[in-house]
Amino acid sequence: MKKWTGAWLVAVGLAMVMSLPAAAATSRATAPAGITLAPFLQTVSVASFEPTKSFKLLVTNQTDSTRSFRVSLTDFGAQNEFGGVAFLGLTDSNYVAQHGLVKWLVIDQSSFSLAPKASTSLTVTIRNDEGLAPGGHYGAVLVNEATGSGQSKPNTIAANPTVSSLIFVTKLGGEQYDLRLNKVTHNTSWLHLPTAAHLRFQNPGNVAVVPRGTVQLFGPHNTLIGQGAINEDSSFILPDAYRQLTVPIKSVGAAGWWPGHYTLQVNYRYDGLAAAAIHTEKFYFINLPHLLVSLVLIIILTIALYYYRFALWITLKKLRFHP
Repeated sequence: MKKWTGAWLVAVGLAMVMSLPAAAATSRATAPAGITLAPFLQTVSVASFEPTKSFKLLVTNQTDSTRSFRVSLTDFGAQNEFGGVAFLGLTDSNYVAQHGLVKWLVIDQSSFSLAPKASTSLTVTIRNDEGLAPGGHYGAVLVNEATGSGQSKPNTIAANPTVSSLIFVTKLGGEQYDLRLNKVTHNTSWLHLPTAAHLRFQNPGNVAVVPRGTVQLFGPHNTLIGQGAINEDSSFILPDAYRQLTVPIKSVGAAGWWPGHYTLQVNYRYDGLAAAAIHTEKFYFINLPHLLVSLVLIIILTIALYYYRFALWITLKKLRFHP
């Protein structure tokens, strides 16, 4: 029961990873009480001529008692199109074979004890043999408290806290960066112009990418009236995965109210690429509120003009019979 509880805690914690900023996914991320593992996200590049590549992680016991810990490794992939990561088992052997990492990881400690407020470093080594294909490989180092090492209160169920550090490894010499815009939708209606664009990206490459760019809204006279930034949270898209992102569109410049043809332009690229691809969506906007107001004004003016002409006719008729 405790084993499953610990695994559940890890899965919940990692579900938020893909929505974390690439630069901010560090030790500042929230960890279970009592344990910290830093950094939260480790990116490593391995050249083809390097036989190994090592880095260190820091584990700290924040509690007031001596605790024992276990270290384990796991591969991970995309959980769904809305973010998060999922641990991969034997049923995901195809993805593990292409982008798994655990097979090439060696860690110097599998278990250890820490005094209160003490820290220790873990040395993680990547074995760069011929089996490690060029491109992206993704794994995680998990540290959890050994069962029975802490003090639990009577009539309670102890849940062993687990922390993780995600490892993004890119083997150079064959990496393929790619990003495609699979689908664009927006919330335009007869009542208003779009306030958000929903983008579905695909990563057909073999390394993780971070989408960038802008969404622009142009009016009937090619006037910029709205704009939004793509992926302000710097979320990753893993290889062979899809990701849906929502981009709020904020009004800029002239207000868009005139009925006519509008254009939604998506300028997108991945982090590190200067040139952006362009995708456009054209739609017709009626602006029903303004149309109804205009019709009401036309009716009022028509009625006023009719009564004016009728009153004028009555006046002329009276003058004709009463010279």
